[in-house]
Amino acid sequence: MTLLVHFDKVFVKLTSRFKEQNKGSIMRIKHISSILISLLMVVSFVARSDGGTADLTMNNSSVSDVISIPNYVENTRSITTDILFFYTELAIQKAGGVDELNDYIQKSVLKANLYMSKNKIAIERRVAAVLPYDGMVNENSESIDEILNTFYAYAREEKTVLEPKYKASYYVLVVGNLPDNKAGHANLGGYTSVIMPFEGDGLEEYSLAHELGHSDGLVHTVNGGENFKTTGGSSCGSENSLMHGGGNPSRSDFLSSPDVINTLTGESCGLVGDADVRGYYYDAVENNRFISSDISFRDYVKPRERTGTVTYSLVSESYEESDGVISVMVSWSGVNDTDSSVEVYSRSLTTSDGDYTFENKRLNLDSESGQVVVEIAVNDDNDVEDVEYFEVGLRYQNGVNVGTEPTELSIISDDMLPKGDIEISGTVSLVEGETGTILVTRTGGSRGQISAVVQVVNGTASDADYNVEVLNFTLEDGETSKEILFTAVDDSIDEIDENLVINISTEDQESVASGSISVTIIDNDPPPVVTTPSQPSNGNNSGGGGSFGYSTLLLLLIVFLRNKGYKER
Repeated sequence: MTLLVHFDKVFVKLTSRFKEQNKGSIMRIKHISSILISLLMVVSFVARSDGGTADLTMNNSSVSDVISIPNYVENTRSITTDILFFYTELAIQKAGGVDELNDYIQKSVLKANLYMSKNKIAIERRVAAVLPYDGMVNENSESIDEILNTFYAYAREEKTVLEPKYKASYYVLVVGNLPDNKAGHANLGGYTSVIMPFEGDGLEEYSLAHELGHSDGLVHTVNGGENFKTTGGSSCGSENSLMHGGGNPSRSDFLSSPDVINTLTGESCGLVGDADVRGYYYDAVENNRFISSDISFRDYVKPRERTGTVTYSLVSESYEESDGVISVMVSWSGVNDTDSSVEVYSRSLTTSDGDYTFENKRLNLDSESGQVVVEIAVNDDNDVEDVEYFEVGLRYQNGVNVGTEPTELSIISDDMLPKGDIEISGTVSLVEGETGTILVTRTGGSRGQISAVVQVVNGTASDADYNVEVLNFTLEDGETSKEILFTAVDDSIDEIDENLVINISTEDQESVASGSISVTIIDNDPPPVVTTPSQPSNGNNSGGGGSFGYSTLLLLLIVFLRNKGYKER
């Protein structure tokens, strides 16, 4: 770093000495100086602990509760910067696929913007395009400096074509391997950097913001020299700011500033003039240092203005394997710049590699308005499979606005799994007041919905003797069973045990409903008590408890028989 600062001071002296003598020589010296600084002044982020290199997974990108970010004054103007991404085949493998690689890029850009918005810096990072890298690079054998310098040479050579086409301020190469356990590498005050996707508590999203900081002239923890008018990151307590070089402390979403406080330790998370990244960016935006070509932002390119709108349309959102092709009609109008472009992409949701064939395609919108058809090949295989889904949309627009949201498409297999059949069975006895379950099972498949109806056939029971939770029900896609509650009504009527039969039916042409459940409802009410009333009293029988009893009748009978016998004699 000392050599580089010294070189820059020498350059300043040279330009002063020869300013009036030879303007042409000065321009050549500036050109040579610019190239040497870009080649030599490289800064990399290394995840390291005190005294050595540590595993990348030791870091994280969480927001710490102990960091107090003040209510900053917002910028009165704003700056937009576009990033042109390139990726290698090894980067796709490292990320786990094309979809995952684009997820990484998008999350990294969102993270870079989060740092700015949380600290009220009006800088927006955008994706100009994501392109396959066709340059030379050997990620497995070259040193990190060689990888960056190789990419810089490629970008410098291609910039005469790429700059007018994409209007990007930064060129970022996503690779699948960086030596020495490094997450990224960048030209200090330049426009090229390399980053790598990896697993590690949020650092994979943090690295882009960090390396773009180096491209903007920021360093880790020491001043980069007065000619770069730069500053560095900070560490306060157990927290690291964006540009800090790494280590064991966790990383929080803040920019170094004397105004940021670690509430746990009371430490200031910055130092005036030396660790004030927030102030550095605020001043750069407020005083137009990007557009005025300040040496720290000398590679700023004003992004292409987005004019007009590009949309797409589809014949359907559902396709059969036998359809063969899905046609995406892309239309645009009102586009002022004929170098404008957009990417048509697809993203798997549940599809596998063999279900359809499509490589994300960048379309050049070379006229004010137009249409073009992009085809996605649907593969008619012999696999028995369920309905599968993928997404189609437009993204990474450059010089145009996107007017259509992504669409979820389905591919219906000619060899689909069956829907399956539904059935119920069993014998159930319920005491009045009890609740039982009607278990509907689905066998032989689980594709799609099956709608069915519960039918109750009364035997000795009536409708008032029971309640069914639902009579109409649906088994959803993938659902193999459903429980329906059946309750025996608890009345107060003494009655015999009652019975009924439960059936199910469906009008689905691909499914059969079968089986039945016999239900007995057991009465829980006791039979009524019947009491025979006693003989009423005549009030004249004083020895019989007030009633005309059998003894009186017997006495009268004896008297009658005696009298009869006496007369006969």
